[in-house]
Amino acid sequence: RAGDDITVKGALLKRASGIAAFNVPIVVNLADSTNFSRQASMESVSAGDVSVGQRINAVGSLVAREDDSYQFATDQGSVHLLLTFLGGSLVENSDHLTLALSTINGRTPSIMDFSGTGVSTQFDADPDAYEVDKNGLSTNHIEAASTLKIAGHAKPFGQAPADFIAQSIVDVSALPATLRVSWQEPVATSIDTSTMESLVLHLAGVGRFHHVSQAGAKLDLKSQQNPSIVEFADSPRTHFVLVQNGTRVVHSETSTFLADLDTRVAEGALPAGLEAWGRYDNPENILSAFRTVVRLR
Repeated sequence: RAGDDITVKGALLKRASGIAAFNVPIVVNLADSTNFSRQASMESVSAGDVSVGQRINAVGSLVAREDDSYQFATDQGSVHLLLTFLGGSLVENSDHLTLALSTINGRTPSIMDFSGTGVSTQFDADPDAYEVDKNGLSTNHIEAASTLKIAGHAKPFGQAPADFIAQSIVDVSALPATLRVSWQEPVATSIDTSTMESLVLHLAGVGRFHHVSQAGAKLDLKSQQNPSIVEFADSPRTHFVLVQNGTRVVHSETSTFLADLDTRVAEGALPAGLEAWGRYDNPENILSAFRTVVRLR
């Protein structure tokens, strides 16, 4: 945000003729005449309440600039502050919750500029130590390193800390998890098969995906201190799938799966991606998987 201009990424434009998705940023201009409101709140809202990361629904007019950029004017329209969703890992539970933030509305915080969010530069929001006002909600049962999904609103621009005011806080640590990794520059050792009980994932050369998802909350595996491990669950339904050249091979035994994977890699195949479903231990960074799919190229 710069003055009364906010830059929106991933905007959807709704018109009577249909919906358009924008890959380029759109600059939304806030004005004194704009009608402001906030979801799940009856309090008065102004332009100053719109801060970095806040999800909005704006009504106004879109103008294309000569430099192929776009500006959205709301001086004769409205801006509605929608509930915003955070995903992250709990670092500290004290007066505020401190999160290692993985996502804001499903997007990585690295694409956002938090400059100006704090009362001074030293208090600008930090995704690695993102402070959440609990707003009277009980969090005594939540332990460090728990995966949290939080709904609420960003603190008004220039008023952090805290960085965010919660409306709901949910610990999703015990819920089923999906681990997904893709390699853009794989090597033969991207997936380590040296043990019979698990796969160790090496994240050098990863592509777009390197996350664990639980109930919509995403954790970035690259931010974890411990190695990423897919452990094979001790269950009759545990199974494995190898995908190569459009062919899928299903294994129900760990030994045959690992032997098949090792043989293919020895013959020149490289890991393109891995998906696994099961229970996730955040502090140890281990997914106990009942289904594992490895894609080779």
